[in-house]
Amino acid sequence: IGRKPLVMASALLMAAALVALALTLSNSESAWASPVTVLCAVSYVAAYGLGLGPVAWLAPAEFIPSDQATAGFALTAMCYWLANLVVTATFLALASVLDAMCFLIPLLVLLPFAAFVLLKVPETRGMAVKHTLATLRT
Repeated sequence: IGRKPLVMASALLMAAALVALALTLSNSESAWASPVTVLCAVSYVAAYGLGLGPVAWLAPAEFIPSDQATAGFALTAMCYWLANLVVTATFLALASVLDAMCFLIPLLVLLPFAAFVLLKVPETRGMAVKHTLATLRT
């Protein structure tokens, strides 16, 4: 399986888990809410581990020329940790205002990201960096 299908499957499964999580938490009075909430959270983490988690660390090696790899990997790591900081710093405030619907906010990033990957990102499995960069230039 190539990287692009893994990322697409991961993003769509994560989106489904987030929607299910928000719906389940908004019906938290139900007897089934607790186990389904746990299932949704575990599904989200598993979907992340399927594609977006590992591929995000592999992609720079396939899109950045070797002479710029050090700076490229540093920038990738910085963006990753800054995004984690923003999510961590804002989650409790958003959860207190939006309650269960706070889990829908990541969809504002996740769905456009999936569309971008689908429409603009080439499959890089088995391609040399030079060929990948040439594909991106066209």
